[in-house]
Amino acid sequence: MARVILSKHAAPHANGPPSGVQIDDGRGKPSENAWFLNFNEGSRIYDRLQLKLNKRALCARPISPTVAYAQSPAKDRDQLHETQVRGYWVDPSTGLMWASMDNGKDVSWRQAMKYCRDLRFAGFSDWRLPTLAELEGIYDKKTESPGENPRSRWHESEAMNFHVKGNLFITGDQWSSTQIPDDRGHPSGYEWYFDFNEGRSNNQPSGFPYSSSSMRALCVRNLVK
Repeated sequence: MARVILSKHAAPHANGPPSGVQIDDGRGKPSENAWFLNFNEGSRIYDRLQLKLNKRALCARPISPTVAYAQSPAKDRDQLHETQVRGYWVDPSTGLMWASMDNGKDVSWRQAMKYCRDLRFAGFSDWRLPTLAELEGIYDKKTESPGENPRSRWHESEAMNFHVKGNLFITGDQWSSTQIPDDRGHPSGYEWYFDFNEGRSNNQPSGFPYSSSSMRALCVRNLVK
């Protein structure tokens, strides 16, 4: 009889199922027991963490915030679903493979570079931050892809459309890896980013405290080398 443990850590931003959740010890601390789900009998049972006989891990990940998906046009939902389930989109015009969503929180330029460089996803470890030209290449004024304007101190999380190809789910302006040189050809400390809402590029100083506000990392890789 096969038993399956659903892995909650695979979907940190979703409401996890009852299985895969540790049981507290009465003082609010994790005990040595955890819930698992028996799909044969449809029952939820707890067992000791050290016991692994007939236990399995079934992983999950969020597709996109429900509100944005629900408000997307019906004709686009199939393509949106396909992109988000795969977790990436391949641009047929360039052969570039794009992550289906950005990192989802404010990052500085250096943090964005590191995020993509450290990303291990879809069986690949050669993800990188895109150049400004590559970001400009997936802008399409006629396209409206559902994204999100994240919760802040001024407002709650809200659905927002961006003019980006591939039904990529983004949540802010996207850093590029393109730096602006000084008059000697050295990095000046300013980097380009792209605004998929307004369809324009701009630059920010990477060292200033405010430079990470609403800035995101959308990772890409070369499909064919």
